[in-house]
Amino acid sequence: MTSRLSDIVDNSAFFETLYRKHSFLNVVSLILSVIGPLVCTILIGKKYGAAGLSAVAVCSPLFFLGAFLGTILSGGGNVLVSQAVARREDTEANRIYSATWILGVCGGVAIFSLLLLFEDQVMLFLSAGQRLDIMGYYRWMLVMAFLTILQWIPLNFCRLAGRPNVGPLMTGIMAVCTVAFALKFADTMGLAGVAFGQALACLCSLLIAVILMHGGLLRFRFTKRLRIRAILANGSPFGMERLYMMISIYIMNIIFHLSGGHIALAVYGVIQTLHRFMTAFISGAAQTILPVAGMLNAERDVVSLGKFLKHAAISGNVIVVAASVMLIAFRGHLAALFGLTGNADTALFRYAIVFYAAYAVILQNTTVFAAWFNASGRLKFANLLLFLQELFLLCLLAVLFGAFFGARTVWVSFPVSGALSILALVIILFVIRRRNKRLVYPFLLDPSAVLAGNDLSFSVSNDLADASKASERISVFCEDSGLTKKQTMLISLSVEEFIILIINNNDSASSLGISCRLTLGKDDITMRIRSRGRMFDPLAYYKEHISGDIERSVEVIGLKYIGENAKVIDYRETFGVNNLLITIGRN
Repeated sequence: MTSRLSDIVDNSAFFETLYRKHSFLNVVSLILSVIGPLVCTILIGKKYGAAGLSAVAVCSPLFFLGAFLGTILSGGGNVLVSQAVARREDTEANRIYSATWILGVCGGVAIFSLLLLFEDQVMLFLSAGQRLDIMGYYRWMLVMAFLTILQWIPLNFCRLAGRPNVGPLMTGIMAVCTVAFALKFADTMGLAGVAFGQALACLCSLLIAVILMHGGLLRFRFTKRLRIRAILANGSPFGMERLYMMISIYIMNIIFHLSGGHIALAVYGVIQTLHRFMTAFISGAAQTILPVAGMLNAERDVVSLGKFLKHAAISGNVIVVAASVMLIAFRGHLAALFGLTGNADTALFRYAIVFYAAYAVILQNTTVFAAWFNASGRLKFANLLLFLQELFLLCLLAVLFGAFFGARTVWVSFPVSGALSILALVIILFVIRRRNKRLVYPFLLDPSAVLAGNDLSFSVSNDLADASKASERISVFCEDSGLTKKQTMLISLSVEEFIILIINNNDSASSLGISCRLTLGKDDITMRIRSRGRMFDPLAYYKEHISGDIERSVEVIGLKYIGENAKVIDYRETFGVNNLLITIGRN
């Protein structure tokens, strides 16, 4: 029975197309969010040289502080909301969404007010005791860092809210406004004007995103139940990743400044900016994995989950490897673009970028696994993996290499720390697998429900012929699972009729995909049908247009059976797709 079932189970098509759509929008959003800082860094390098690029390096931990707070809150809220949506708890989903906004505003105001109040001490700390004349730049970077916290909320929640285009639109507006405002205010305000332009652009794009998010699946409702511990726990892996980056950047700033002076610090400042660009690809894959994998894990749809994770890992690697190759191929052009025109700083940049590119590829792989550990509730493993790679191993090796082998070998610590992180990942997977031998490598999924014959999950395209194929798949599954011939016929017919209705009533056939899942419980049978394209509830359409027509209703016996016998009928739009859940009694 198992071999027969494995031949008909294939649910890769739907979730692969869903991943491509959402990861594309996510990566585009993050790339657009980096364009502004990228142009600003280029502008600073051209106008102020190595001294200006050093200021970028010194103040960059402020951005990562904002990214840390925004990611930990929106990431944790995102996981909890996706789980609530999967359980059809709309009130709880809106409560968590609202709590995320409240925590973001209140926490951001408190933290950045302290940083402004003690600005002299903070600046001395960031610059390792040096007194730099960049206080205006520092203050506006504080404002931008605070707004960055809030920007992460619509960026992470727009897909859950049924507004997937909000992310690219928000970051696109920010990119255009950042360039325009930075160019405008740099001449009148100097270096501080560049930071002011970034902060003003961030505010404009955030306001537009908030307006566009209104009216979706998620709505703001003031709540006193903030669930702070749950939000922080679930958001900790990727929030902590930004914290680790912030701390490691501060430590590496000191190491590079002590070992190579302004030139080494300027090169590191450029690579920091390029790292934000590469992180758009790396985080784009991870952030797309997080909500969908969390939802599929909550539904225990192991077949779909395994296909989804595998596709995400392969796609992410292809993209990051291609981007890394481009960095190496055009490293000379990049050096000139950022104003590194001297022989010493150009040579150092060309040398350093090779080691960073190798590190970025390794980071892509560990980040995908960290995202999956987060979505599956293995938070301590996700946090440990990111702590090792982003902070502990990188800084430890940088100190050791710099002390024993010279300043240039500090760059070697990047890929070596990544390689050791992969070794740590292998050990973590071994530990988890040893505790539960039913789990399957590499994502440690439990296939027992599928092997027991209780679950069927597959995808079909927009071809009407696939509807009959789906019916045949379900018939084989139901017969093997011991259902009666009548039950088998009615269930297989209903799914076939659902698929036909979806295909015939969708105006966007080119973007259509249909996912079907059938789960046999002890007392109930659950059907879940997801479809891409415009919003369409096939069962509501049947009740409104077909059930009252005697001739047409005779042709859809399966839908009639579902309409009369279903215990639960729930339709909603989640992740930008139609989601129909039906539960009927097994007897």
